[in-house]
Amino acid sequence: MTTISRQLPDMASVKEQPWHEWNSEHKVKSQFPKRLDPIDITFPDLELYHPVESYTEIEQFLHSGRAILGSIPELTSAPTLHFESQEKNVFYQDTEGRELEKKHCRHTLSVLVHRKTERANVKISCRNLSKINWHHLYDSLQRELYIENSNNNKNAVTSSIILSENGTKEFIKALGNLFIADTIDRSVPALWKMKGKRIASTVFTLKDQAHLPQSIASSPFDDEGVLSQDITILAKGTFQHALHSITSASKHHQISNGRAYRKSFDLAPKIQYTNLLVEPGTRSTENLLKEMKTGFLINRSFDGQIIAGRLMFKADGWKIHEGQRVERISRVRIEAPLFQMLRSIVAVAKDGYGDLSTFHNILSPSIWIKSLLVIY
Repeated sequence: MTTISRQLPDMASVKEQPWHEWNSEHKVKSQFPKRLDPIDITFPDLELYHPVESYTEIEQFLHSGRAILGSIPELTSAPTLHFESQEKNVFYQDTEGRELEKKHCRHTLSVLVHRKTERANVKISCRNLSKINWHHLYDSLQRELYIENSNNNKNAVTSSIILSENGTKEFIKALGNLFIADTIDRSVPALWKMKGKRIASTVFTLKDQAHLPQSIASSPFDDEGVLSQDITILAKGTFQHALHSITSASKHHQISNGRAYRKSFDLAPKIQYTNLLVEPGTRSTENLLKEMKTGFLINRSFDGQIIAGRLMFKADGWKIHEGQRVERISRVRIEAPLFQMLRSIVAVAKDGYGDLSTFHNILSPSIWIKSLLVIY
């Protein structure tokens, strides 16, 4: 990269110079190369704006998708499709510092299919419907159903489980998302009537700590400029506080606790938790295993989802008999209604926190929960 170096008396002279006639290499006048295409360089056609399609076009698009996905063999019901479109204006600066405006459009498609003992889901986000290929989705869902079938021996038992510190991830993450004010308004508005009442086991206390050191999720302020407070969501099973932004707090006549964050500069802030922390109990994990005698120890949980209030996730761990680890298990499925899991917590261990890392914002000791469906 070369630069032009000339002595100029003042800014007025700078503005009046015919810079397009100067060649930076030879310091002589020449014609500056111009674009050959007719597109204005200030507003290049970068396909930044894809307008939201009409209602009829979207209906036809989803109808064709249902027909393709509905041909997956042995489905027990028609595929469930959830489609959302969002369009908004975004302001940005070009390379010369001028503030410009563009329209930003985002489509989100979620698909869920069921067989008798298997289920598969996929979620896609894009700017243009033409980017969604139904045949690729068909292959992806078929592959997920095959993996579910091959790893599922169809042995289903109702049992007690102990979630170790790594095994609690999907359970605690589901709780963090549940107590977001917007989620309560949209999915479980009746939960507002339970504020100040017990909805979980008395041994369970859940907090959202915004100021834990060494965590990337910690923040003194949210992206609305509100002070992020340390709050207690559940205190010995009693629903105390939800996570709020300015908008949701105003709607419910409360004060925002600083939980509105934006994933990107061009997106509106959304409510999210910071660092979820479960208060430890008084007994060790090994003591809980001996007391449980028979059940499952979960060392890792993943692929969690909530459908109709029911939490489902996959897990790896051990089968427990007489307090001893007797059989290694992999990719088992655990499911139960989320509120039932809260009420079925038997004990919380005092150990199992592990080390707080930069990308780990869920801190929990081992948790013993009874009466969960385990499919392995």
